[in-house]
Amino acid sequence: QPEPRWSRRRRVTWVVAILVMAASLRFGWLALNSHSIPFATMAEESGQVAHNIITNGRWFVVNDVKPYDHPWLEDPADRDYQYADRHPQYRQSILEPPGPAVLLAGIWSITGDQRFIYMQVLQLLIDCVMVLLVYWLSLRLFKRTSAALLAGGLYAIYLPLIQVARIPHGDAWAGFATITALALFLKARESRHAWRWLAATGAVLGVAAYFRPTVLVLPVAFALAVLP
Repeated sequence: QPEPRWSRRRRVTWVVAILVMAASLRFGWLALNSHSIPFATMAEESGQVAHNIITNGRWFVVNDVKPYDHPWLEDPADRDYQYADRHPQYRQSILEPPGPAVLLAGIWSITGDQRFIYMQVLQLLIDCVMVLLVYWLSLRLFKRTSAALLAGGLYAIYLPLIQVARIPHGDAWAGFATITALALFLKARESRHAWRWLAATGAVLGVAAYFRPTVLVLPVAFALAVLP
């Protein structure tokens, strides 16, 4: 059956409502509990790498202050690094890809405060933008406003995704890159200047590989999708 006509004002109202709901859930959860998160040890290793980049000028190394044996996220700003920085015992960081650490170092060099909350807020803001991209992708693929609003709404309230988005870790960025690359690829399929959108797709996935190398399977999937 043909879909009932949606006025522009009605569509915008629903999209704004979904965005407000998405932001409320994400930042409400972060405000209630920003440090008790899974994968805290992985995030803290990236934090140590970022600390050594900024403070000691040493890239992609850790210099453990104490073992990672607690279930919460501890900011480098709350650790006593003075002795460790004066008597370093550096070892190469091999647990995680370098992307999160480099991003943290860049953020902390601007803020001057080595706390994970800045990256957490940035990730949640980007995740709200992903709600719009999911809506747009569904609208382009299915040509139905109701389906697009449903898809955006489900993404907005899906708690496992919200949990991942608040962890200062590479997994969130891999998810952002996947959705963004799919949107760019779809634009390339529709555009007369496809190479520009394909170049943007490649750039997004190239950067994302420094957060999660598994995103490099996406170019293969996109190539298979355009085969006759």
